[in-house]
Amino acid sequence: MDDKSIEMLLSEKKFISKRDIEFIRKQAIGNNSTFDVVIGKLKKLFLVMTLLKVLFLLIGLAIFILGDFLDFISYSVALTFGLIVMYFIAPMLLGAKLFFVSLKE
Repeated sequence: MDDKSIEMLLSEKKFISKRDIEFIRKQAIGNNSTFDVVIGKLKKLFLVMTLLKVLFLLIGLAIFILGDFLDFISYSVALTFGLIVMYFIAPMLLGAKLFFVSLKE
């Protein structure tokens, strides 16, 4: 599929806004790649960030069970700051939206 047909397909989806499509277009132009490549990267980013959150949860459970309360409190504070930074740096919401969109016709 070419970029125009992918853009038309995305614009038909109710949960993907024009702002999201514009972001994908800017990423494609900035990286000198196609929409398909950018969408693939955003989907991979969503999967990696989701797995990272699961890993953080498992580490937090291990610290809660095996460590003392101060270890858990310090981990929780560091994790809160880490997650806030993660949400500002990585476009996870757009990756989640694109994860459920099939580019196949």
